[in-house]
Amino acid sequence: MFKEKVISFKLLLFFFTIFLLIFIIKISNLNKKQLKIFKSKKNNDIFLKINETQNSLKSYYNYFNICNKLIRLHNKNHSINKYPFVSICIPVYNTEKYIERAVLSIINQSFQDFEIIIVNDCSNDNTLNIIKRLQKEDDRIRIINHYNNSGVYKSRVEAALNANGKYMLFLDPDDIILNQYLLEYLYNYNSYYNLDIIEFLVYQKREKKNYIYYPKNTVLNHKHNFKNNIIYQPELSDIIFAPNTKTYFILICRTIWNKVFRRELILKSIEYIGEEYYFNKNLIVADDTFLNIITFHFAKNYSSIKIGGYLYNLRSSSMSNGFINIKHRIRQNISFFFYFKLLYKYIKDFDKDRNLLFNEINIFKNRIIEFKKLHINDYLEKVKLFLYEIKNDNKSSEILKNLMNKLLLELN
Repeated sequence: MFKEKVISFKLLLFFFTIFLLIFIIKISNLNKKQLKIFKSKKNNDIFLKINETQNSLKSYYNYFNICNKLIRLHNKNHSINKYPFVSICIPVYNTEKYIERAVLSIINQSFQDFEIIIVNDCSNDNTLNIIKRLQKEDDRIRIINHYNNSGVYKSRVEAALNANGKYMLFLDPDDIILNQYLLEYLYNYNSYYNLDIIEFLVYQKREKKNYIYYPKNTVLNHKHNFKNNIIYQPELSDIIFAPNTKTYFILICRTIWNKVFRRELILKSIEYIGEEYYFNKNLIVADDTFLNIITFHFAKNYSSIKIGGYLYNLRSSSMSNGFINIKHRIRQNISFFFYFKLLYKYIKDFDKDRNLLFNEINIFKNRIIEFKKLHINDYLEKVKLFLYEIKNDNKSSEILKNLMNKLLLELN
């Protein structure tokens, strides 16, 4: 009886190895096409025909599904690591068209020491049924349900509070991890350097466009002299937050989904940000920006690697890019107001240069002016008081005070 079980297992392992080899061959073809991204340039941006990638992705998913079933069959009696290397957070709201693809792109990874935390923000389509089905197929998937729509920031916070991983990666539900070896590379790279934050390359696909591109204007392309491409404190804060390097601040700090973070830093940042932001339902944009700012401040080191793997789908109706109606625009403006408040709090608490605030408000000054144009009366007086506070700050520069005066004239 025992010998028969051994023979059965060996046969299963043999077939699994065959499928795995076919799978690797298909993925290598995909990776070769990814390499073409770095070789073909047009107008200093990098392009790739999306239809080529889509065909490879179909094979990618088909072969994975076969291999994944065999892996689950072999490992069904094996215990899941309770404290994995990385917890991957996916906030979802009515994403039935995309969520399964996003989850499969994680499970496809060559590196398997992870957990997936899906926070369902009160979806009213078929999203919940899909993620429940995926959870039955893979024990590493955990679901947190909201019974009231609470926004992306609260979803990410709850994922961080409930995560068990040493690191965190945030994935939007309409995006995918395109590179099968991304997590493995990040794990090996971090094992050597023990980093707090690692940033990696992102490919973007715009809605109704037939190509993927990676923007040329990125911090990864800036020349600097840091050993092993790692920045430590205090240079890290000096580069990211200094007014004369605004480009670094925007490109490093803006997005949260092209990085892995040490989870304890995310928790420390959440504690600093406080409950006012956690319970605010209007935080629908810039939430990753202000979480990034604080996390980078608390980080001891940071590194950027020229490894691509994240495919960012820029859709007009996505969770972070929607300009749907006036009501939505109002909520966006309120989000920016709270972002400015947090940034000012950070600047005062850690005695940073006030011109950092000038850079940000000057870029988004139309958001402030719209509080009057859109009749956002509940917040208009709060905005005015905030601008007066900055204007009367002894450490505010003249250029910042002048900007506050102009904005106050527009609002009065």
